[in-house]
Amino acid sequence: MTDRGPWSLAGEELALVRYVRPAEVARHVQLPGRSGESRLARLRAVYATLAAKEIGYAYAAPGAEDGMQVIRPPEQVLWAPKHATCLDLAVVLAGACLAADLHPIIVILDPAGGAGVGHSLVLVRLDQDHRARTDGLSDLDVWRRPPGELLDELQPSLDGPDGEVLAIDPIGLAVYLGASATPGLGVDLAGAVANGAGYLTGGAWRPLRVVAITVAFLARHLMTMLACFGLWVASGFGLRAGSARMREAHQALLRWFVAGVNRWITRVARVDVRDTQSQAADEALSDRRSPAIVLSRHAGEGDSLLVLHQLLCRHRRRTRIVLHEGLALDPVVDVLGHRLGWRFVDPRGGDTEVEIAAMARDLPADGAVLIFPEGGNFSEQRRRRGIERLERGGHHEEAEWARGMEHVSAPRPGGALAAIEAAPDADIVFVAHVGIPSGARELWRVLLGRSTVELRLWAVGADEVPEDRDEQIDWLFGEWCRLDRWVSEREGIAR
Repeated sequence: MTDRGPWSLAGEELALVRYVRPAEVARHVQLPGRSGESRLARLRAVYATLAAKEIGYAYAAPGAEDGMQVIRPPEQVLWAPKHATCLDLAVVLAGACLAADLHPIIVILDPAGGAGVGHSLVLVRLDQDHRARTDGLSDLDVWRRPPGELLDELQPSLDGPDGEVLAIDPIGLAVYLGASATPGLGVDLAGAVANGAGYLTGGAWRPLRVVAITVAFLARHLMTMLACFGLWVASGFGLRAGSARMREAHQALLRWFVAGVNRWITRVARVDVRDTQSQAADEALSDRRSPAIVLSRHAGEGDSLLVLHQLLCRHRRRTRIVLHEGLALDPVVDVLGHRLGWRFVDPRGGDTEVEIAAMARDLPADGAVLIFPEGGNFSEQRRRRGIERLERGGHHEEAEWARGMEHVSAPRPGGALAAIEAAPDADIVFVAHVGIPSGARELWRVLLGRSTVELRLWAVGADEVPEDRDEQIDWLFGEWCRLDRWVSEREGIAR
């Protein structure tokens, strides 16, 4: 793998300098040297040049004994096969900085378990260029943890406030490669700096962020329940709860609840939401001249809140949702859901299709039905079960399509087609998204720095949906394959 041997994960921090090869990095990419440009301008050029190589983020290279790590040389990172770990990327970025006469510092962070390398960062000094050392090594430092005085000089973002050191998360240079994305991949320099600073200074604030989000969420819940009680009284103690006026009041309350929770979470967790919609999807949802059936990917903690925010707050759609019956344990979901005509279903049994059809049948022109055809949050186990279910049912062509989908489970067509049959004049809107953390561990890591969630919507007109049921199933699977391809292209970029 490398002519310099594996690097020890313990006790050889400074030995990491022998893997930093500015001349080899410069042979594979064109880098700025010392010039009249500012250090920040040179750093921007270095970062953009390396990011353009589209290096795939990978696990540690094989071939080392326990306690050792093989570090890929610049040729393997920048030329072929273009795979790299965070440590590989840190070493290459440090070499590129040295070639541009910048002063880099590699910081090795301890993992949660306390052994080995948890993550690697590259700090770049903005107050001085690098100078050759008398022992022949570049002026490169390798630290287990930076001294307090350097953290005092840390500039937390490219926008300031001004400091003398920038911390860069090197995985921002890499793109998604593998079965699950890692937060922080494929971001620009501003994102990598924010994430790097988050690792050094944000960790201590994560518990407070969690507490702030939890308290705000509970407070919003309490106020919403009090408002629900007030509306119940105003409706004549429930006698007029089904009137148009009361339904509109409950829809406005739901919109207020979703907008407030979404705004607080994105602000406190420092999440940037990038929304890309096709013109057809934007027109179909914003014109509100015909109902919409919205079919969304289901992956990550809180993705239903993200999609609901789009429908309720951006497009002002009166939205009905198909939810797992277990979510009715939340009092706000239970009360608002039943008053607004939502359906709570058990995917393992019950007449789900009849419930969905009943909900979609009287959909108004400005209404929308939100369905998650996968039936639950994506997991590799759920994906395999979906393929096995199709095989058992004799749907071999659909099973083959499902095998080709890596990031979504096979859709369960029954509910979606029941809604389409019940509301034949409804446009169909598909929702794909990337960047939402899945599981507590990934969510905890995302809270370290800034993260990006990317959303993509596209529409199919009611007159474009096939009429034959078998053709409808093929059409739905085709659109789901399209969704999977988009996720595959974007998964590593939206973090």
